[in-house]
Amino acid sequence: MTVISALHSKEGTKIKGVKVNLYKLNGVCPKLVDSNVTDCDGKVVFCNVPEGAYRVIELIDKRYFEKPQYINWNEVTIDECTTESCIYVINKIKNKRQCRR
Repeated sequence: MTVISALHSKEGTKIKGVKVNLYKLNGVCPKLVDSNVTDCDGKVVFCNVPEGAYRVIELIDKRYFEKPQYINWNEVTIDECTTESCIYVINKIKNKRQCRR
């Protein structure tokens, strides 16, 4: 499973150093199964993800960035038909007046 963090659009500047958590969905309480930081290409790759339903959450500094947008969505099911997935996380910088100091 690949996660790519970018600024403003899928084609935008890729963001290095952003923490991305991978959770397995198992009912009411998702379980953290892996965590990694984006590389210089804004990418995190989670290898050998077993079959199941998963959620990706990007942890970005909310003082400076709006809530991220996930394309297509931040949840994916890995099964015999879907063994790979790519999720784009689109980030937008907050208006200076919105930023807390």
